[in-house]
Amino acid sequence: MKTVIFVPGFFLQVSKSLDIKKEFEKMGCKAFLFDAGINVGDIKTTATELNDFIEEVCSKNESENVTLLGYSLGGLISCSYFRDLNGRERTNKIITMATPFAGTSLAYAGAIFKSARQMLPESYFLRNLVRENDFSKNVVSIYAGNDKLIRPVSSCILNGAKNIEIPNVGHLDILQSQKTWDVIRSEI
Repeated sequence: MKTVIFVPGFFLQVSKSLDIKKEFEKMGCKAFLFDAGINVGDIKTTATELNDFIEEVCSKNESENVTLLGYSLGGLISCSYFRDLNGRERTNKIITMATPFAGTSLAYAGAIFKSARQMLPESYFLRNLVRENDFSKNVVSIYAGNDKLIRPVSSCILNGAKNIEIPNVGHLDILQSQKTWDVIRSEI
């Protein structure tokens, strides 16, 4: 049985992610929700917390490795974990949804928060993350063709990853789209 961990995005609380857990359980997966609070702190710090969570999940469930599903900012946290921490040993695959690998201009609206500043186009964090991009072969990036929060939408395309557009859905709709779940099901 596969073990899947959902990593939420900016201001997306775990309590709002329970339907995602149910979707994975319907697929026959052990599903866990990583609680990052409102997810406004430093991405690297949150990646370290994710590392601790994954180690706990693996030890309690006798799992060797996990698949990560990162939504928006959660995809950046997942990739930071994979690249900088224990991710290569513990992660089968990272599936991201609506993740701004090249940043988003709308992050300026939340720039009082560290994670929003790290999602700004050309931020040091993002330049460093994609510059040393030896992890992308382990990533499936699903992105919304009508995303109004990730500007430009092409920011979700990660060089070297499997990039899949879900047309006619927006940033929030991608979580509920049947087409998204069809892709996730085929990639798990």
